[in-house]
Amino acid sequence: MNCMIIDDDEMSRKTLNLLVSQAEGLELEDTCNNAIEAISILNAKKIDLLLLDIEMPGISGPQLLKTLHKPPLVIVVSANKEYALQAFEWNVVDYLVKPITPDRFFKSIAKAKEAWDHGKNEIEFPSKDYIIIKESGQRIQLALRDILFFEAKHESI
Repeated sequence: MNCMIIDDDEMSRKTLNLLVSQAEGLELEDTCNNAIEAISILNAKKIDLLLLDIEMPGISGPQLLKTLHKPPLVIVVSANKEYALQAFEWNVVDYLVKPITPDRFFKSIAKAKEAWDHGKNEIEFPSKDYIIIKESGQRIQLALRDILFFEAKHESI
């Protein structure tokens, strides 16, 4: 799972960068110090997870989320606890209060990975007689003899 850090505080970006480098299965794709810079990156790359500050100059974190057609998973990272309840109205995975502890960060990443895995659609081939399709967290077993054809559909991001 790849991620992007968007935070105007340099020390927070460095801390998050270090923690991301220690998280198994998490790759840092990009880091931005403001939402305006982040918009062009989010439009150009597929990002799975945003580590997003709320209060930033210019465009705030919540304003950024409103501009995204299909936003990635989001973990809010803020020094202010006051936005926590409101943040869940933005469908965030978790809310981290600065200063961030490694233990709390890794718990939050585990939640994000679970949500990311839950949303992925996959096909498994456990035998020559059937396949298992994972769709929205459900595992569906299909006998190959019952399948007439497959159709692939690509959704733009």
